[in-house]
Amino acid sequence: MATQSNLMGVSELKYRELSHIPLPERTKTYTPLGHKDLVDFTEELTGKLLGSDWKKDGEKFGIAREGKQLFGYHSYKKVNSNEDTSLTIGFRNSYDKSMSAGFVMGERVLVCSNLMFVGEVKRMRKHTGEAGKAIRHLLYDLIDEGLEKRLDIRKEIERFKSQPLDNDKAWQLMGLLFGNNILSPRNMPVVKREWIKPSQDHGDESLWRLYQACTFALKEASPQTIMQRHTGLHDIMNRISSKIEVPKA
Repeated sequence: MATQSNLMGVSELKYRELSHIPLPERTKTYTPLGHKDLVDFTEELTGKLLGSDWKKDGEKFGIAREGKQLFGYHSYKKVNSNEDTSLTIGFRNSYDKSMSAGFVMGERVLVCSNLMFVGEVKRMRKHTGEAGKAIRHLLYDLIDEGLEKRLDIRKEIERFKSQPLDNDKAWQLMGLLFGNNILSPRNMPVVKREWIKPSQDHGDESLWRLYQACTFALKEASPQTIMQRHTGLHDIMNRISSKIEVPKA
């Protein structure tokens, strides 16, 4: 049985339950893509492309609208590595035409499991025509491009960690994120709490600590918006990080 998770309006479920959700019929303008099929070929293709240097270290699935919407991710950790993040492939699907099938690549912070979806690497596809074949090609391109960009992502993380923030600047950035519809009114007190007293240790007061406060709050985002809000968060944080003056040692 699916269990209610901390995601707004979303029920968390196990992999074996994906096949229990009825697949809608195909029409002239709509090609359904099974939730389980999407999850299976995502794991199979990702495993082949990453190779033996990586191993899967986590997965999560959530449904909304009585199973008509799916959101989930697989995360992969590099073998024999001391990195504090793991590679994450996020995916979404729908049976009611409410959103395109799609993928996004990012990172998962191992200490707290916060997701970091990266805006530059994402792929979406409407449920039309040969949707199944097309979405496989999108996933291949996503992983190929994402692995090339991962070094850049790691550099961005280190830059976020190196940029100190005071409270006034943190409040300003929270307002910017709220104004750009990344944070909701419900998210704001969560971000403020996580900034002042983090649930996990993300170091001193810095852009990285605020970033993680935001990703913690976005765990409650709906499946319809979670990818867009995560990628929007990363885009904005990356953009403003270049404008923050870092005190010289």
